[in-house]
Amino acid sequence: MTTMLDLPATFSAATRDQSSVVPYGRGQLLTLPWSFGDGESVSLYIEEVGSGYLVSDRGLAASQLAIAGVDLSTRSAGASWRAVRNSVDAAPSPIPSVDDFEIAAFAEADNLGITMTAVGEAVLRADGLRALAAPPRAATFSERVIRNAAERGVTVLPRARLKTRHGGERHVTCRVEGRRWAYVQALGVAGGPNDAYDRTRSVFADADVSSDRLVAIVADDARLAAWQEESLHDVGTVVHEREQEEFWASVA
Repeated sequence: MTTMLDLPATFSAATRDQSSVVPYGRGQLLTLPWSFGDGESVSLYIEEVGSGYLVSDRGLAASQLAIAGVDLSTRSAGASWRAVRNSVDAAPSPIPSVDDFEIAAFAEADNLGITMTAVGEAVLRADGLRALAAPPRAATFSERVIRNAAERGVTVLPRARLKTRHGGERHVTCRVEGRRWAYVQALGVAGGPNDAYDRTRSVFADADVSSDRLVAIVADDARLAAWQEESLHDVGTVVHEREQEEFWASVA
């Protein structure tokens, strides 16, 4: 004979064991055994207000969506966000402090558990709006150069100002510091190799620092002409993208 289990009791016991609560502000913060798509735990704030209780996510869902790249101020995302907020099957919160980016509801003592479940489900529902995030933008060659330097322990100052011999200033991709320092200009394919070469040659030729402090990192697909690369050697050091590892090691 099959043993009949008390499944609701087993389920609620496991949920209770995996939840935690701490005092928070004027109420309590309950962390649930549920999580967002990125692993962040779902938590609810519960505060006694008048004859009932405020149940709120404190803007957590909206914050997670912002981190994921969803702009809730746009018409399409905003409409979907409002639909999620309105999907909470509980009384709306009468508290004026609840803003448009907060999922919240008001509960009487006898339906507090149901309201907590409803708000928690709405928070998880909101996480589905991650699909509305703008597609990630591919990093530019300059951004990749800065990231490569930082990942190898080099101190990086982006868009560094480089003084010229004539009293003005120009901007370069970054200034890097480690065992030695240098100004770095990244030469990618954006705008074409001629534009990148012309700007770098001009900036380096006018720089008020020695040429050994000026480094041009050239993208492997930049396709500089041989004479252009030789000309850059006259005013600084040329490092090809594929040679970055050795260069950053010498700096760091």
